[in-house]
Amino acid sequence: AVGPDGAPSAESAAAGAERFGRLARQWAADGAVLIGGCCRTRPDHIAAVARELRAAEEEGRHRHGTTLRP
Repeated sequence: AVGPDGAPSAESAAAGAERFGRLARQWAADGAVLIGGCCRTRPDHIAAVARELRAAEEEGRHRHGTTLRP
């Protein structure tokens, strides 16, 4: 979930780890360079973020022959 200012809200973590991971993938695609958690995020949330970002990087490699990293 996103707050009125467009920033991720606390409900993002409350939605569950897998949803949080998918949101993180979208945030990265939108240009976020630092993604993490705070209240209500647990290790399974961070693991889901890592899985999603690795998958996105792998898909980018296959599609473009490059990585997401500079």
